[in-house]
Amino acid sequence: MRRRPVLVLMAGALGLVPLSGCGGPQPDLSVCEKPPTELVESVAARMADGGTLRHARMVRSEDSGRVFVSAELHRDDDRWWAKGDLLTWMADEAGGFYAVDEHAREQSGWPEADFTLREDRDAVESRGCTLTVQGTIDVDRYDIDCPPGGVARRECLDDALDALQDRLDREYEERRRRAD
Repeated sequence: MRRRPVLVLMAGALGLVPLSGCGGPQPDLSVCEKPPTELVESVAARMADGGTLRHARMVRSEDSGRVFVSAELHRDDDRWWAKGDLLTWMADEAGGFYAVDEHAREQSGWPEADFTLREDRDAVESRGCTLTVQGTIDVDRYDIDCPPGGVARRECLDDALDALQDRLDREYEERRRRAD
């Protein structure tokens, strides 16, 4: 009888070891850029349904010269922590955009690119840049002023984010009350 618990624990521990390396390839964050606000607003101008784009990230292809923009679609009735769909577009030099992935094609009015997400490494990288922050608060949208560096900054940011989370929760509840 003593062997069963030990074997179960060992099997569980051994089963977790392979999982610790799972999660797929990580994006190369060194290629990620935050796109100009005007660029994100241009993309958002042709969104089909309500919601906002958050966590937009951009990757410039050294090979093809293409510029890829990915963002998370956060619907108006989503809680702040809700993970929205990721959408990816290719920007052209004339200021137009082409929907690269299925969600961008379905949820925006931009024409389809002549390739899919899986056919371009830089499009995938752009998406990966956004994936790393999907479902988090977009702190760039809020004026959070904390001292630079160290423990004081971390504590200040923790306090500011707690207050921001409370505010966003209240705003969400208020929108729900108005909708009912």
